[in-house]
Amino acid sequence: MFAIPARELVQRMGEYTSIEADPDDPASFVASDLLLSFWRPFAADDEPEEEQGYYFSSVLLARRRSWCAGSSTAACWST
Repeated sequence: MFAIPARELVQRMGEYTSIEADPDDPASFVASDLLLSFWRPFAADDEPEEEQGYYFSSVLLARRRSWCAGSSTAACWST
């Protein structure tokens, strides 16, 4: 997954689940249903030579908290 351009990864993930830009960090994306978050320091989707912004560099896999039933998605995440 770290060898797939970020834009392409978001498109592929979008075929299977909802994935949205993080409102606080538009270079990052969140797939809330899967409790996944993809991060890169900045977006450079049209600049493959700028690897840090062209590819995601981190992925967060969270676990659902046992008490989160009925809570917002963000409240259910645990790292």
